[in-house]
Amino acid sequence: MLGIRRPFRGPDYHSLWATQRGADHRVGGSQAFYHTRDDYIQMPPFKVFHSADDYYATLAHEAVHLAGHESRLNRKTLISTSRADYARDELVAELGACFIGAIVGFKVEEREDHAAYLEHWLTALRNDKRAIFEAAREAQNAADYLLAMMLDQGG
Repeated sequence: MLGIRRPFRGPDYHSLWATQRGADHRVGGSQAFYHTRDDYIQMPPFKVFHSADDYYATLAHEAVHLAGHESRLNRKTLISTSRADYARDELVAELGACFIGAIVGFKVEEREDHAAYLEHWLTALRNDKRAIFEAAREAQNAADYLLAMMLDQGG
């Protein structure tokens, strides 16, 4: 069982997740994202975030996407071109970020882009009563994977 940990302090923390297993991390620009084809996380500079919690929650979200890469957990929704699968992978990433935050010790707060995905999430949940459980399972798998990497690195 993993214990509750204090949040990590400092912008270099993302290298613990992003540099594992050949993944790359880049700092700059104004948007955070995971680039599936080239397998890297792009993060804006630490100083542009409203809080450390906001930075770590965003990083955890992108790291959950990274964990789904074919060389890691091979999550099919990550590479799908359907809008429904894209929205589902966003749900997985957000749930995973919440799970990681609960263990590591940062808060995940609502984001403006959640509203854009809400309709897709609701449609998926109406069409498949198991969708939330499958998304939670995939999110937990990604969180476990990432947390294990952090512990292996002495995080």
